[in-house]
Amino acid sequence: MNMKKKLFFAFLILSAAIGITAYVQAQGFVGSSAQTTVAEAQRMRDGSQVVLTGHIVRNIRSEYYLFRDNTGEIRVEIPRRVWAGISVTENDLVEIRGEVERDWYRFFRRTIDVHSIRIVR
Repeated sequence: MNMKKKLFFAFLILSAAIGITAYVQAQGFVGSSAQTTVAEAQRMRDGSQVVLTGHIVRNIRSEYYLFRDNTGEIRVEIPRRVWAGISVTENDLVEIRGEVERDWYRFFRRTIDVHSIRIVR
């Protein structure tokens, strides 16, 4: 194989590698970010992603809180790092994004593991 052909094939391989890398890096969130109600979250599978809007009505213990919307109440776990300096009262409407977790010791009880929180109004 002559030098021009080798350079051409090297160029093709390098171009393909760059293209694949760019495609992989361009992949971001792929999934639904649809609004969910507490009633729906209570029926969802373990690991389901949710977006809930409502009120945090009280602290249960440590990082666990009671969250309420117009369809019901659910326990949410909000780690300190998620709060990021936000102060919330029971009157503040908040949006939480997180993941449904099923308690194994109480099969039907669900908790939301909160990944982010923001005040809506």
